[in-house]
Amino acid sequence: MRLPICALAIMAIVGFAHADDSEQSWQIHGRVVDEHGAAVQDFEAATWWLSNGNWWDEAGELLQEAKEGKLWTNEGTLATRPQNMVKRQPEGRFSLTVEGKPRIPIFALDKRHERGGIVMVQQCAAGKPVVITILPLVRVTAKVHCSEVGRTPDWSNARIFILDDKGNRSLLTICGSFRGQVSFLLPPGTYDLDAYSNSPNATLRIPDQEKIHAPADPPGRFLRFTIPRGKTTLDLGVLDLKLPRDKDGNPRDVTRYYGKVPPELSITGARGVPKTIKLADFRGKWVLLDFWTVGCGPCIYESLPELTTFYEEHAADRELFEVLAICNTEADNARTIEAYDALVAPIVTKVWAGKQLPFPVLIDGEGKTVGLYGIQGIPNVLLIDSEGRLVKNGDLAMLAEKLKEKHR
Repeated sequence: MRLPICALAIMAIVGFAHADDSEQSWQIHGRVVDEHGAAVQDFEAATWWLSNGNWWDEAGELLQEAKEGKLWTNEGTLATRPQNMVKRQPEGRFSLTVEGKPRIPIFALDKRHERGGIVMVQQCAAGKPVVITILPLVRVTAKVHCSEVGRTPDWSNARIFILDDKGNRSLLTICGSFRGQVSFLLPPGTYDLDAYSNSPNATLRIPDQEKIHAPADPPGRFLRFTIPRGKTTLDLGVLDLKLPRDKDGNPRDVTRYYGKVPPELSITGARGVPKTIKLADFRGKWVLLDFWTVGCGPCIYESLPELTTFYEEHAADRELFEVLAICNTEADNARTIEAYDALVAPIVTKVWAGKQLPFPVLIDGEGKTVGLYGIQGIPNVLLIDSEGRLVKNGDLAMLAEKLKEKHR
């Protein structure tokens, strides 16, 4: 399943530096003022906010409940990690050092979270003081549904992006929900929203919206909306998420295979197992399928190293389980293990300390396996039991527990 695990979610919030991002640090200086231009003395400002309440202790470390993925509640309550807040100064002034990003939003709030304002700052304008004018915040709400399966997803996540004058997006805040109800506090302005879910794995598809997207964006991924001044609430209605399609255009929902034998894999290359391997060949073992891509930061830096550690620490249990890392290389035009090796060579050297992944790697060079399983987001983990059936909400923690049971 696509996991609402907090460590990965936080990495998605912060974002990974892209090729065009600056590697140099730069400074932002500014002021927070009210509608009349008077300095706001008591304020909070940060580069991004979580709209699910506080997940951090005073040291800025994730609370245990957050690490366990239990805190997708308090929809609409703004909080942020202390380390991402600006440095406050007298007379409503603030400063911030930015690392590795060419642009960044700053969202300022009064102490009561009744007023707020946002400014997008470009590195090319570094050194020029910015002013954030705070206005009454508006409660923006939406319900999340998937009409193709006729129900509210088990878990949903909506993200709000702010745009600069060239149409570049920067992530401002996210709101996850186990209830399919998302809520945000935002000042007047124009925003882009996207949404996705787990169980079913679905994403937002807005018809006739292609004109607002950059060429690289999937059509209809973002909903653009404007909050005018004078409003107190804005209901965006129902966000109807759509299932992914396979290569033939058929909708796919991996959750319909829960308790059943899932589709066979369609791979173009492999290491550690024959390219002709079938899931049935692992009958009698638990099998963890990890879907990833070479360009996925959370996969490279978090989920795959975590799987590597688990795999090595459970070497004595290898007869009970297997991990299959399914790498979708369709976009990279890499269909063989040799082409895959060329792609991951810098990662192996710089991130994985020169070591290849210790478990089998399967190359989904044509994207057929991802399509058959209806995989929307990555990293994405599925668990198959020893009888070959897909387990509902199976993950690494469940596999660890099953291995413990074998030793009791």
